[in-house]
Amino acid sequence: MRIKDNKNLKYTKIPGGFIGPRDEFEMNTKKMLLVSVERKSRQKLKLNLKTKMNNKMAWVRGINIIGEVDLDFLEKVLKKKFINRSYDEILNTNFEKLASRIPWTEN
Repeated sequence: MRIKDNKNLKYTKIPGGFIGPRDEFEMNTKKMLLVSVERKSRQKLKLNLKTKMNNKMAWVRGINIIGEVDLDFLEKVLKKKFINRSYDEILNTNFEKLASRIPWTEN
């Protein structure tokens, strides 16, 4: 399951955030690194990202009950394995292959 291909999820294509007068608008998702993950509701996952110039945020949203289950899984994986990795890599990772290699704990 790649986020980009998942029919049960919607995601931010180009993450946004505040752009100051001296900042450059960064559109390259390969240069946006994951800082943290927050569960905002049963249907919404907020990804806090950083670029060279500023901070950005992206959202992944479950559009049905299957999408909500996928968000549960993504939240755990992103927090354990994807901090400081690019948004582009997150969108294109096949999480099904990754699932069998992650030891799950409640901590």
